[in-house]
Amino acid sequence: MCEAVAPEVFQVDDDGMVQLVPGGEHDDATALAAVRSCPVAALRATS
Repeated sequence: MCEAVAPEVFQVDDDGMVQLVPGGEHDDATALAAVRSCPVAALRATS
C-alpha cells in the first residue's frame, strides 16, 4: 500500500519487503501519508 501512495519513496522488493528508493525525491506530506497507509503498521515516521 505504501508503494502505491508514494512510489517515489518506497518500493517492494522480490521478497515482498518494503525498501526506500535510493535518492528518491518526495515531500514530507506524501511520505507521511504512505506511512499511515501501511496495513500492518510496519512503517514509522520520525522527525
